Amino acid sequence: MGKIKRQTDPAAERKQRQKEAEKEADAHLVLWGKPQKDDYDFFNSCSWTKDATKERLQIGCIWEYAREFRKLRGLLWLMKHKPEAGFIRPIFNLPVFWFEGLCEYDVRRSLRVWFKWLAYLADDLAENISFEKLFNERSDKLAQGFRGLSSREFFQAEVELVAEIPPISALGAPITLLGTPEHERVCYDGSELIAFRIPWGGLNDKEIGDQIARHRPANPT
Repeated sequence: MGKIKRQTDPAAERKQRQKEAEKEADAHLVLWGKPQKDDYDFFNSCSWTKDATKERLQIGCIWEYAREFRKLRGLLWLMKHKPEAGFIRPIFNLPVFWFEGLCEYDVRRSLRVWFKWLAYLADDLAENISFEKLFNERSDKLAQGFRGLSSREFFQAEVELVAEIPPISALGAPITLLGTPEHERVCYDGSELIAFRIPWGGLNDKEIGDQIARHRPANPT
């Protein structure tokens, strides 16, 4: 009799690959040791907080938050160095990354545009350096992380009308809303189909409601 061919379990294999990828990422994360002065003394005479703008203070706080979030540091390192570890979603055909249960989607929703900046500096985060060191010793790299992104994206949270939803639908083509003539957007009951980009992490419920209300037609029917 011929040998029986053993069947493999794709889910089990993927789980094992994920575990190996997470282990490799974890090996590159510098753990916290005894606190150093620039880890907590943010207001000494040579600190990055001296004569700092509101924007610089905000950047520094985000960085220090990310340093304390080990899973976030692991996720960002994995995305940068192990692209094959991403799980391809069949409908969207885009890779999604996980690190010890932390999903890329959840992090993007919380950090918004800050995610792009932190992802660019994934190696520095893995190294677990303070913002003091990043600001004073790697200022060029810090600035590079912001190039191509306007300050408005970082420091203003606004509900915005979206003219076109990017092509990540099952149809594989953009879904046009505001680009559609107004008479085609208005439904039989007087409602209108439009899309908003909402920064969930940057506004509370009342602020979101107030900003959406600004787009109400002057004379709704």
